[in-house]
Amino acid sequence: MQDGSFKAHLQPIVDMKENRVFGYESLLRTENQIVAPGKLFEYAQSSGMQSMLDQKARRAAVKAKSDFLLPGQKIFINFLPSTIYVPEFCLQHTFQIVEEFNIDPSS
Repeated sequence: MQDGSFKAHLQPIVDMKENRVFGYESLLRTENQIVAPGKLFEYAQSSGMQSMLDQKARRAAVKAKSDFLLPGQKIFINFLPSTIYVPEFCLQHTFQIVEEFNIDPSS
């Protein structure tokens, strides 16, 4: 976890009424899929590294948005509720990443 070998897979969210992709959910995966996602989150919880993993997941999500989605396409990022002890910090950190990758915050 410390070396940050993560990437985000983008799962389409489909609006069934409109029959179109509404946006994409970001799903955290290890770079070489060596560790199953469930095991990764179990380890983070047992080792006290949930906050670090959550931050890396947000960075991977925003990077995937930058690399693979067009302007205006929405991305949805999951947060671990247990890591958001100070919501202002979590949101501030997320928007710093968004700015770093030059993403429109409304996306």
